[in-house]
Amino acid sequence: MDVYFQPLVYDLLDMFINGVKTYDASKGEYFQLRAAIIWTITDFPGLGSVSGFVTSGQAACPDCHSLICSLRLGNGSKSCYMGHRRFLHPNHPFRSDVDSFGESELRPAPTPLSGEEILDCTKNLKTIYGKKPSGKPIRNQKRKDGKPLVFLKRRPIWFTLPYWKDLKIRYNFDVMHIEKNVCENIINTLLDIAGKSKDNLNARLDLQALGIRSDLHPIELEANQFYLPPAPYSMSSVEKKLFCQVLKGVKFPDGYAADIRHNVLVNEKKIVNLNTHGNHILLQDLLPLAVRRVLPQEVSAVLIRLSTFFRKLYSPVIRISDMQRLESEIAEILSLLEIIFPPSFFTINVHLMVHLPTQARVAGPIHFRSMWPVERFLKKCKGYVRTKSHPEGSIMEGSLFDEALTLCSRYLQDETHFNHRVRNRLPTQICVTTPFFHKIGRALAGKCVVNLDHKTWLQAHRYVLFNYSNIEPYLNKHAQYLSSIGVRNQRETNHMQHKTFHEWFRLHVEETCEEASEEIKILAKGPMMIAHQYNSYSINGFNFRTQSYDENRSGKTSFIGKSARQLSSAIGCQVRKKLSIATTDWRLVDINKKYELWEDIKTYYDVDAAALNWVMRTAGKKWKQFKASIKQRYFNPELSIKEIPECPDKRVNDDDWHSMYNYWMSSEFQDRSEKAKINRQKLKMHHTAGSVSYACSEYDLAVKLGRPPRRDENFIQTHTRKNGVPTEQAKPIIVRLCC
Repeated sequence: MDVYFQPLVYDLLDMFINGVKTYDASKGEYFQLRAAIIWTITDFPGLGSVSGFVTSGQAACPDCHSLICSLRLGNGSKSCYMGHRRFLHPNHPFRSDVDSFGESELRPAPTPLSGEEILDCTKNLKTIYGKKPSGKPIRNQKRKDGKPLVFLKRRPIWFTLPYWKDLKIRYNFDVMHIEKNVCENIINTLLDIAGKSKDNLNARLDLQALGIRSDLHPIELEANQFYLPPAPYSMSSVEKKLFCQVLKGVKFPDGYAADIRHNVLVNEKKIVNLNTHGNHILLQDLLPLAVRRVLPQEVSAVLIRLSTFFRKLYSPVIRISDMQRLESEIAEILSLLEIIFPPSFFTINVHLMVHLPTQARVAGPIHFRSMWPVERFLKKCKGYVRTKSHPEGSIMEGSLFDEALTLCSRYLQDETHFNHRVRNRLPTQICVTTPFFHKIGRALAGKCVVNLDHKTWLQAHRYVLFNYSNIEPYLNKHAQYLSSIGVRNQRETNHMQHKTFHEWFRLHVEETCEEASEEIKILAKGPMMIAHQYNSYSINGFNFRTQSYDENRSGKTSFIGKSARQLSSAIGCQVRKKLSIATTDWRLVDINKKYELWEDIKTYYDVDAAALNWVMRTAGKKWKQFKASIKQRYFNPELSIKEIPECPDKRVNDDDWHSMYNYWMSSEFQDRSEKAKINRQKLKMHHTAGSVSYACSEYDLAVKLGRPPRRDENFIQTHTRKNGVPTEQAKPIIVRLCC
């Protein structure tokens, strides 16, 4: 990697020593602009390429270097990293707890190497770049017994920069992937996922070989058959199912997180295909809720403390004292985990947690040093790739195209891809009901008029009076009045103001009617007893829903089942009434007519803005079906243009009918029809669901089975005829699925 970094390092060296002449517009003078790099941000395998440190094997921690406490597990064929009591305070009781840990711990915590120490360790290292003359890559030789641990592979090129050796932190540990791996370790071990759990036969055999935790040693029943005694974190089948049901029933606020319920398989007692942000939410927010009901207190308490640790670590504002407390906290948490889980649980990502508070104390909040923005940018770059044999060329071309469009968009008045509004920040017209009040936000669904009871009316009135700055002088006058009648205590004054201010304010304004402004007079009267109520409302970029409205929603807008069919039929009726068929393509239909259709649907049905795309897709489908039915029933290709009859269907006017009749008889339509026939013949597999979507078929099958169907069950359902015989193309696949 140093070969690739060399041009960058030389540019940074020039920027630091010589700088660039830059004009300061505020002072009207030139100055020498200099730049320096303060640290690198990579994932952990990438840190090894950037820093020259070893990131695998027995010396995998750059901060612990040769003093790392690692152990090679013979049966598991992997290294584990324990000994976290070294990071505790010297007088901590865990250091002398022989009963729980087997021995006392007197060693101090290792300290990271300084720049001078790294230079001294690498002064005699010979680095060979590239491949051997034979063309084979250079392989690292295995360490022989008795030889010291190798924790540095080379001197990184960053030490060419004169200030690099003086930096306190040069390489940031990747909190994002550390958190993901820790969460996966915990979930897979608790649910005992085959092939992913850290507690398996090899882990128990390693315990036996080490001579520790005798209560968890495997018991041999027959040849190659073992019984594994239950561990403190082991859950029964019922408890695993309850654990998954807790996660399955979770609903998040709008925009907070993706819907992870489809990742939770309750019957299989698994959590599958959870992305990095899903693990982030699961570890910090959901794990404490799920474990407290199914695990013993000594286990659930430690996992809840671990969840709290990450939540505090992710704080946007931190204090040095808070990070110092977290350093002690994580060392204690890891020590407790060593008592509970087997050594195979302690991978390098679990160990790296002990160094995260120290880095945050020195470098600041992790939001500025994490891989979240880097991964999003890499995903964007991968989206540019069209030629897989030359990905770098595709990325460069896509970046140049993106920059060109960004430049052009600055000169466009309309909304573009690069200046579009943030999600849910829809344009709202300020509806002024009085000179002093205006409507904020946008109603989405469930509008109705309600009569307020006295309690609700009073709460609304008090909220406005106590949170409007122009009422502040009247609040002070009322406090003086209360003081004059003997109310001295501040707490009692606040209580009396809450109870009596609205009535005193009304009477006071009536007495001083000529002095009060129009605004104050309106506020003194209070709100009306009639108000608009909504089931869903968008304000400040967030969607809010009432509990009753949100009961059957997952956080996304989806239309599946009977309600979808009813709404689809209504959309079809509106399409046949409102839209003209005298257009060759749905995309060419007047956009204003489409939005009129959307407004009509919102008038009759309780749908929110997120359903717009679904409604438009359904409308396009109904429009095409209507045109096809008209053509099939009334079009006669043998007639000439002069012999065109009137359309028997009264829903189609004469102009549209003649226009489409002429188009159907044109050579353009004939060519398009032939191409469509050829494309249909290329289809390898036809389904038998007809016009019913896969989502609706899945819903019907779920109602029939009483559970969410599997993908293979839905495939068999949609590729089998009514007589129970599968289609010819799907028959071999269905036979394999049923075996």
